[in-house]
Amino acid sequence: MAKSLTEQQISTKKAALVQIAMEILETEGFEALTLRNLAKKAGISRSTPYSYFKDKAELCQCVCAETFRYLIQKCEAAMAESDGYVEQLIALGRCYLDFGIERPILYQLVFAPVHPGDEKRPELLEVIEEYKALTDVPMRKAYEEGIISYPPERLNPVLWASSHGLLSLRWAGHLSEEGLYDRVQEDLKNILAVGFMQSGKPE
Repeated sequence: MAKSLTEQQISTKKAALVQIAMEILETEGFEALTLRNLAKKAGISRSTPYSYFKDKAELCQCVCAETFRYLIQKCEAAMAESDGYVEQLIALGRCYLDFGIERPILYQLVFAPVHPGDEKRPELLEVIEEYKALTDVPMRKAYEEGIISYPPERLNPVLWASSHGLLSLRWAGHLSEEGLYDRVQEDLKNILAVGFMQSGKPE
């Protein structure tokens, strides 16, 4: 890496490479994402990407971090347009599902990684915690005010499993009938609401 580059310039160039990597993923697939292909798409030498990323695994973690930042922006905007904690929860769920439909490759890289146990870099861990903290707020507030009966640590995994399952069925083509996905999504939301908004507390 050129010594004359400032930290800001390095950060800017790295961010630009991450954006190109995201484009490669979404247009050509995971196998096409290599540091050599990244260099080709960026119009730089083959060795230059190694100045910014140790290997493909590190590059993918940087892509994951940028993807979470994208999600955070979407969630913040959705929450700002929603009144009340329940409405915010619904908006967050819609953001999650829309992301899975509109950008499935990035979704699977982030939420269904091939090697989920891989050690995460501090940059990625930090933005994951930021995303979790943001999405936890309306759920936590709704629970504290008695609007929902399940605490976030119990409810969140249920909502995640339901949403992920719904997306998996759609990707597999099992909800291809016109209007079926939207109907199942609405029914799932209403059925779950009956459970977690009832007065009884979970054991």
